[in-house]
Amino acid sequence: MSGGRVEIFKGKGRILPGYFYRLVSSNGQTLSVSESFTTKWSCKRSARKVAESLRVELVDTSVKPYRRYPA
Repeated sequence: MSGGRVEIFKGKGRILPGYFYRLVSSNGQTLSVSESFTTKWSCKRSARKVAESLRVELVDTSVKPYRRYPA
C-alpha cells in the first residue's frame, strides 16, 4: 500500500470507550477500523505491527500535535 497510514485515535466517552486504530488510504478514505483496546499501549503495539507489515506511516491522533512514527 503506497501513501496510506495507520491512525490511532481515542473513542468518544461512554459510547465508544478505549483506543482504536484505523487504516486510511492515500486519498483519505477509511479502509478499516480496529476493535476497542482498553490501553493505549496495546493499541499502539497492534497498530505498529499493522503499519510495519503494510510499510505505511503510523500517526497518533490522540495527542495534540499529532505524533508521527517512522515506518
